[in-house]
Amino acid sequence: MTCQHCVNRVMDAVNSIDGVSGVVHLKKGIVTVSMAHPVEDAVICRAIEKAGYTVPGAKN
Repeated sequence: MTCQHCVNRVMDAVNSIDGVSGVVHLKKGIVTVSMAHPVEDAVICRAIEKAGYTVPGAKN
């Protein structure tokens, strides 16, 4: 992620998952995720990857 557009795309991807909300930290290059119910990491990673970004260390 390099800009606010990237942040918005990743947030939209994460927030599109039912019961999940995310906050993107551009300078750190991380997403902090909160869940209303358990969601597999792979689901979140796939949503981010579908938006066009890689998830370092993801085990999908």
